[in-house]
Amino acid sequence: MPVALPANQTQASLLLDDLGAIRQRADQLMARVSDDQTFSWQPHDGRAWSVGQCLDHLSQGNRAYLAGIRDALAHASRGPAAVTAPIRSTWCGRRFAASMVIRDAQTIDVNRPTFPNPFLPLVRLRVGTGFRILLAHMRRHIDQAQRVLDAHAQEHLKVNRRL
Repeated sequence: MPVALPANQTQASLLLDDLGAIRQRADQLMARVSDDQTFSWQPHDGRAWSVGQCLDHLSQGNRAYLAGIRDALAHASRGPAAVTAPIRSTWCGRRFAASMVIRDAQTIDVNRPTFPNPFLPLVRLRVGTGFRILLAHMRRHIDQAQRVLDAHAQEHLKVNRRL
């Protein structure tokens, strides 16, 4: 299902705005991490991911997707101007999704080039869908890391009250 773009907003600018908001949230999150112990603390008696594990997972996933996206963009035809058509995803891409690569794609209709899903290679994704997946994945794990920090703060309060 296409997402309508605001008037005169390009595919790339919409994605970059979203990326900027995610980066701001990540910066705010990291400003709350005071030391290595906080960064590596795992809630639920070590059965859940730490902030560091959330961020490491994001880094690894992003590398896998960006490699395929960069390759697809390198072989895509460029237009004379930035593309303003809504990004369309296939059914599979929408289900799976529930920096410079984006800027580089301004004159490419990201609805055309495809790349193999790095985790399900038989499924090809549109580059626009890949961008959406990356951004949704980032939001999800930044939210998760935020919950870990909140739980750490609560745990720290409990310990201090006992003392």
